[in-house]
Amino acid sequence: MVTGAAGGIGRAVSRALVTRGITVVGLDKSDEIEELEKEMAGQKGKFYGIKTDLTIEEEILSAFRWTEQHVGGIDILVNNAGVSTRTRVLDGEINIWRNMFEVNVYAVGICTREAVKSMRARGVKDGHIVNINSVTGHIVSTLLSQSVYSATKHALSLLTEAMRKELVESNSTIRVSSVSPGRVMTEMIAPKGVIRAKDRGPVLDCPSVADAVIYVLSTPPNVQISEVIVRPVGDLTHRFPKQI
Repeated sequence: MVTGAAGGIGRAVSRALVTRGITVVGLDKSDEIEELEKEMAGQKGKFYGIKTDLTIEEEILSAFRWTEQHVGGIDILVNNAGVSTRTRVLDGEINIWRNMFEVNVYAVGICTREAVKSMRARGVKDGHIVNINSVTGHIVSTLLSQSVYSATKHALSLLTEAMRKELVESNSTIRVSSVSPGRVMTEMIAPKGVIRAKDRGPVLDCPSVADAVIYVLSTPPNVQISEVIVRPVGDLTHRFPKQI
């Protein structure tokens, strides 16, 4: 299952999985999700698109029920869906905050809970959860308008490690990984395919992020890649502590 499958990274991840023979159930609130089935027809794997609003728990649960009934359950979950709306802390609108936390944090929790439940019920030993994070989930962004978005990604960083520890505690071999891209050519920085002047600089393309996901999934069962940070060459936008 891939959430946010109609968007740039989600679409690239879904395509990378399907071309490798994997059955993918893609969730997205956009009408485009229903067109992806046609786009990916004839590939080695199969793609099913389910229109789902990830801010509504019952719609998520319905998508999981459909998946259990029609494809037998989930072995891989890619929590990709994300919302980034520019807002500040002192004068921001709480509805904007709420929407980002509902998609970037709460939906991840719901989807992960249901996916692990599905894996455990079927005795899946090599299940994998991949959270599409962000470099802003590891640093304090210098862009004040991204502070709340960054806060949601910091929450995701902590939750990813908590997921891993809880699975280890229960003697589960289900793996959890975080993939944290830098600036990617998506609607977040390039509405209608045009990068805003303030966002110009090196950027990744979506297939490159998908490649990182495939790498994480392709490691042997005894190897867990906890974190992958992927940035475009020449990026000076995101500097980590003590970085020269």
